[in-house]
Amino acid sequence: MISIIVPVYKAETYLYRCIDSILSQTFTSFELILIDDGSPDLCGTICDEYARKDSRVKVIHKENGGVSKARNTGIEAAIGKYIGFVDSDDYVEPTMYEKLYNSIMTYNTDLAMCSYTSVINGNKIDVFHNLCNNEYLDREYIENVVFTNIILCNTPGYFSLWNKLFKSEIIKKNNIRLDIEMFFGEDLLFVLDYLLNIKSMSCEALPLYNYITSETGLFSKYRREFIYDIMKCRRTLIVKLTKFNEIDKSFISVNIKYYAYICRYLKEVLNKENKSYQKKIILNSLKNHDVIKTISVISSIKRINLIKYQWSRRNLILPYLIKYKLYWSAYKFIKIKYEWL
Repeated sequence: MISIIVPVYKAETYLYRCIDSILSQTFTSFELILIDDGSPDLCGTICDEYARKDSRVKVIHKENGGVSKARNTGIEAAIGKYIGFVDSDDYVEPTMYEKLYNSIMTYNTDLAMCSYTSVINGNKIDVFHNLCNNEYLDREYIENVVFTNIILCNTPGYFSLWNKLFKSEIIKKNNIRLDIEMFFGEDLLFVLDYLLNIKSMSCEALPLYNYITSETGLFSKYRREFIYDIMKCRRTLIVKLTKFNEIDKSFISVNIKYYAYICRYLKEVLNKENKSYQKKIILNSLKNHDVIKTISVISSIKRINLIKYQWSRRNLILPYLIKYKLYWSAYKFIKIKYEWL
């Protein structure tokens, strides 16, 4: 009934825990598809070891192509009526797929999602979605409540692949796949495409997925091209949700979130790049068309509304410099006021 897809790359330290948690599910009608993405360690051997022991385990060995390509490979190979995703360094609670499957069956929905537990340095924090629990949520609810929460960035776990159970038919019929050229937000766009093509969903309030959170998070693997992924994600999100946006016409919340990503990226440039490249990369980033559009929204925030977004006036200094094309001053500001990013 369910195909569980796990992309595997340099995860031998956590892989046993991940696979064991899946094979220990109280729901047993599943196939586990392990995609060995050309991992240079013992991951491939570990995967084959499990395949020999359990007929539900299917292993695909491929050249390294990135996590999105690995997940797409899993989608193509999946034969289950439903599809779930698990990251190889995470693990799931024993009843996760039983509860998600029962939720879909009980309410006859196209998607089921659950809350999750964020695990940071061994410390666990339960993160609950703010949707109804164990109820049928129709298309109107998705458009009016789910999309509104996405626009307002009030979205714990909404964009994650791993706390959901998808219908394989909807994924394949609408050719929904991960963007293999993106290293940021590719899961967000996948989930958004899926939400735009369904009629209903249901939710389980219990945290059933354990997400291992690194302190560096999204920016743990710095790339110079990261800024383009960030802006593509923002641009696509706004384009696809424009017709559902009635409460935040300028997408202020979205732009604030992505402005924070821009600042984090600039900080990483200062941390990771040689001084000879820092100036060029930062100035090119500040002149990026989508960055300027994001900044224009930020700089238009009325001072009286700064408290609403928990900002001080100094947060507007950089946006104002960019708005008036004072790029050199903006660059110097970033260098000097590094701690504000």
